[in-house]
Amino acid sequence: MEAYLADVPTFIKAIQSLQLSRAIRKDGDGQFLTCSISTSGIKLSNHTTGKDVFCCCWLKKEIFKKFECLNELENSHFDICLNTLINCIQVFGLDAKMAILRYDNANLHLSITEDEGAMTDCVLCTYHTSEDICEIQRFMNTNDGYRSNGSSTNTDYIMIFPHVLRDLLKDLCDIAKNDSKVSCEYMQKNVYQVFYINMIYNQMTLELFPLNINTSPKHCVMSFSCKLDGEECCWELFDNHNVFPGYRIDQYHNHTYMIKSLFQIERALAVCSTLRIKINKEGLLAIQMIIKQDIHPTKEVQSVNADASLKYINYYNTEVLILPVNKINGSASFT
Repeated sequence: MEAYLADVPTFIKAIQSLQLSRAIRKDGDGQFLTCSISTSGIKLSNHTTGKDVFCCCWLKKEIFKKFECLNELENSHFDICLNTLINCIQVFGLDAKMAILRYDNANLHLSITEDEGAMTDCVLCTYHTSEDICEIQRFMNTNDGYRSNGSSTNTDYIMIFPHVLRDLLKDLCDIAKNDSKVSCEYMQKNVYQVFYINMIYNQMTLELFPLNINTSPKHCVMSFSCKLDGEECCWELFDNHNVFPGYRIDQYHNHTYMIKSLFQIERALAVCSTLRIKINKEGLLAIQMIIKQDIHPTKEVQSVNADASLKYINYYNTEVLILPVNKINGSASFT
């Protein structure tokens, strides 16, 4: 396999988006990514030790300046050290003109070319992928259609700008770590509310309500609330294109998630430019993120309708699956 990357800074962001605070570690060497190679591109994936959060970055062949993969390498799997990969690129490739990835069935070679023509070569050791990881890969592959198909008639979604969700999660994280009482104005739940999240202890309950056709323009779209020591704190966000480029809620949802599961996307939110949250009837969340150097959403993303889909083909993208409490360590599907 040989792949030529012209946009090295965005590639770094894509790799950083896969960093999780509770990911699998080996021999004290830090987090490891599972790399899957095919003639369609490269998929890098990670997951938490509790198997409640799965993430992958799908580098399709179209984003490479040149991509070649021998048929005998189709569906090859191996693990690489995430921190080593990031360090190599950050030390040698921040101002790189080109990065070349080569896999020779034993090691992953990273060559970085600078503007002046100087070249740096790094050799990353690869590790055998366990059967446990292979099963997770099958789970991720099974749900590719659900996550990538924006026009699915069985899936509700909300598009929200990353900085908004990042700030909300930060507030919730600060409160969750503080045992003192939290006092703020209590806001009554709106009958036209579309997205409602209630946090109790270390869990959040998410409710989605179908949008009433007679809804006021000022209806609440998203609300976070939490209870600590009998005190209730609530955040509400109203319908505003500066917050929500678009959403579609066709059916009622009520699901519970671990707070620590939601906090796993914190690093990814810091490097993505646009995201969409999809949810199915079982409560599995698929958070789809476009990773771009340009922090402004693309025209295609801003124009949203009932059959909207994110244009992934020409962008780096990261997708995160978050399981509800009742699906952790159990069976889960997006059918």
